[in-house]
Amino acid sequence: MAKKNSIKLFEDRLVRSVWDDERGEWYFSINDVVQILTDSINVTDYIKKMRKRDEELGQGWGQIVTPLSVETAGGRQKTNFADTKGIFRIIQSIPSKKAEPFKQWLAKVGAERLDQLQDPELSIKQGLEDYRRLGYSDDWINQRLKSIEIRKDLTDQWKEHNVEEGVQYAALTDIIYQAWVGKTAKEYKKFKGLKKENLRDNMTNEELVLNMLAELSATSITKAKNPQTLEENARCAHEGGNVAAVARRELESKTGRSIVTPLNAKDYFAAQIEAKKEQLYLSVRNFILGTGLAFGFSNEKLRVFYKDSYFYIDQIYYHIPSRRNVLLKICRKPLTITEKKQFKEQISFYDTMNRHDGENEAVGMLFIISEKKIQIEYIVPDVIGKAAQELGLPASEVFDSFLQKSLADLRMN
Repeated sequence: MAKKNSIKLFEDRLVRSVWDDERGEWYFSINDVVQILTDSINVTDYIKKMRKRDEELGQGWGQIVTPLSVETAGGRQKTNFADTKGIFRIIQSIPSKKAEPFKQWLAKVGAERLDQLQDPELSIKQGLEDYRRLGYSDDWINQRLKSIEIRKDLTDQWKEHNVEEGVQYAALTDIIYQAWVGKTAKEYKKFKGLKKENLRDNMTNEELVLNMLAELSATSITKAKNPQTLEENARCAHEGGNVAAVARRELESKTGRSIVTPLNAKDYFAAQIEAKKEQLYLSVRNFILGTGLAFGFSNEKLRVFYKDSYFYIDQIYYHIPSRRNVLLKICRKPLTITEKKQFKEQISFYDTMNRHDGENEAVGMLFIISEKKIQIEYIVPDVIGKAAQELGLPASEVFDSFLQKSLADLRMN
């Protein structure tokens, strides 16, 4: 059963999805769907209660659920999925205002995939959008799509020259990597700190181009020499990898640095996000203090130990008239309900550890900077039970006129 793992978005929420080519059907993560429709803190517990509450659903659960292997925070694991029909049945047992929009979204996703099967160009466009959403640059994406085409040409040649898919493909790939990288695919992934992630999706532009050169060369050499045995194909693969090895040595001699790097996509994007935040810190601080709304600056990039882990507060201000600490979080998009709950917990925890006598409870402030809009939103912990302006803080609307003056500087960063 040929499957393709994917990530879909519903209202900026992630839904893990798997397309089954043979059945022509999408399968969606049950946990992700239930989380979106219920905002439940404990999804597993909610599903257990739902199955008990709906006896018919509980009895037919085995027919609805399809365990599939997908990437998780803990590595590749079996997770419960259901096809569109099964998801519709689950939705019937969830009282949610989002149910109808979610049904429409499911229908749209299915239609888009069927269109892509009729027109492969649509699949390429979808791939472009997916890579862009993950944060890859257009230059890298163009290289990656070209590398997929080159890899396909190579495996087609292997197939024509009596190489079996699976173990033999992997063996020849290792030979190519060893020739130009000096490592097998497994060793290369370990060097980059990867587990089940795709190696090529974690290559830099330079690594990707050299690997393309190695595979393109192996393809051309295979066509020219017409190997018939695995051993002969292996020699072609090694010679192709050597072409890239020569190019690598030449480039490294000119740049004075190694082309093969332990940098992976996750680390790269984390560094990019942090760099963008660093640029924003001063602009946001100047904006808050420049409003003249009686804010004083207290701290920046504060790391707080909480629940056997850490959370970060981007900036802390003190609002003098209301005698409150204001914990500011810089965001590129609005927080989900679950994320807001988590932020409230962090505010309350910080408050219990750092509030002085005579001070009022702390509040949170979201500084949301997206491509189309910049806005400020307060997060008031439930223990206070009032809106921000009732607490003596300037209302979010008050910031609007100041924001208009600062849009250019903030968006530029």
